[in-house]
Amino acid sequence: MPRCKSLSPNRPKARPQKRSNSLPPKFADEPSFNTLRNPNLSDAAAAAIAGSVVSETRRRQQLAVTEFAVWANDMGLHPDEVLPASEAILCEFAASFLGRRAGGTVKAKLSALKTWHLNLGFKWNGADLLRRALTGIDRQSPASSHRPERPAVT
Repeated sequence: MPRCKSLSPNRPKARPQKRSNSLPPKFADEPSFNTLRNPNLSDAAAAAIAGSVVSETRRRQQLAVTEFAVWANDMGLHPDEVLPASEAILCEFAASFLGRRAGGTVKAKLSALKTWHLNLGFKWNGADLLRRALTGIDRQSPASSHRPERPAVT
């Protein structure tokens, strides 16, 4: 499978580890990683968009963005390489949860990244490969993410 230049085989693989709730230093200075707000919008437009979701959703979206930034930093990527994120980078991020998280959890993280991209005015590059990766992640989710089958109601 062809890989993007930024994810070359020379780069060390990041090991799964506990994710931080704070941005890595090289990402903390980038305004796009500290907000879900498009700087090109007026305050009124930004408030209207912010009001479209409850505060808990915005908080979880920001946590997903932070988790993505921490992952990108661990992979040795620069902020310019991940915003907007290529489909290859999105697939690699999703694959980092393979066998560790349920497919729905990974889809929620990517949905937050999509919202972040679109709110900032960037093009979302997730397409067929990402959908196929998510299907594979869903099918290989850990057993703890599945409930036992319930008996039929008669």
